[in-house]
Amino acid sequence: MDALIEAIVITNDRGIIKRCNKAVIDMFGYSQDEIIGKDISTLMTGEDRANHAAYIDRYLNTHEARIIGIGREVNARRKDGTVFPIHLAIGEVGFRGTVRFIGMIRDLTDEKKAEERKLRLHTDMITASRLTTMGEMAAAMAHEINQPLAAIANYASASERLLARESNNIEDIKTALDQIKSQAHRAGEIIRRLRNFVKPESVDLVPTDMGVIIDEIRPLAEVDAHANNIAISLMSRATFPK
Repeated sequence: MDALIEAIVITNDRGIIKRCNKAVIDMFGYSQDEIIGKDISTLMTGEDRANHAAYIDRYLNTHEARIIGIGREVNARRKDGTVFPIHLAIGEVGFRGTVRFIGMIRDLTDEKKAEERKLRLHTDMITASRLTTMGEMAAAMAHEINQPLAAIANYASASERLLARESNNIEDIKTALDQIKSQAHRAGEIIRRLRNFVKPESVDLVPTDMGVIIDEIRPLAEVDAHANNIAISLMSRATFPK
């Protein structure tokens, strides 16, 4: 048993530890004298620890496998109180007319850390991909934003010239101001769509009108297409799938 890498614990039918190997001592921090004769719930946490006796009674009465005969991931507790993830597989054997349970324990701490690093790396790669795409679109986007800004400047200059005249030109000035407002909204909408494109957020999966989706992404698509001399042709909204 001591030659095995995985921790092995043998208990009687009431969950009292009868034997364990060196890997258990190294994993949980107890000595042989401290662990032998203790209830196996000493190594458990939370609800599993509180309900352990009921788990054993249920299995002995029904032989319905929950952990016994199946195995699963649970949390365990070391002597110093630290909690760590393990995979626990339990088997049942007969021993001199009684029942013994053999538990094989594998520490999952390193695996969980590796999964977390992999998830963080995946998230970082997605963000980097978005930023790269945004960088590729930056020149075309600058051109697209400059158009409403140039229009705003032109309409503002025209308003100044109209105000400098003494003739009654209020309607012309109002028209110029309306155009300034419209072009300002246009520039703001371009920036808003770009920020939404690179902002990480959760997504709800719901039925959606494809026409609405295409209308929302069309401005960004047209900017990128124009920069690469690509023509975009949209079919009629009536032909979009419902």
